[in-house]
Amino acid sequence: MGNYKIIFEDCSDIGSSLECFLNDRGLILINVGDITSPDPRDSSIIALDKPTAIKLVKVLKTEISRMGGERG
Repeated sequence: MGNYKIIFEDCSDIGSSLECFLNDRGLILINVGDITSPDPRDSSIIALDKPTAIKLVKVLKTEISRMGGERG
């Protein structure tokens, strides 16, 4: 298991972020929240097992392909 965190920042002025990391139980945790707020209640965490994470990746790829020619 790696020891890492990946953080994606919001592309608008909202000030949110998405943080992704692997916990010690082998689950992928995704934390979405307001990076400007010190209150932990301003974020939500979801834990995904490997099959669910793989399904999420497939859905994201499908939605990204529907975005068309826009590249980031």
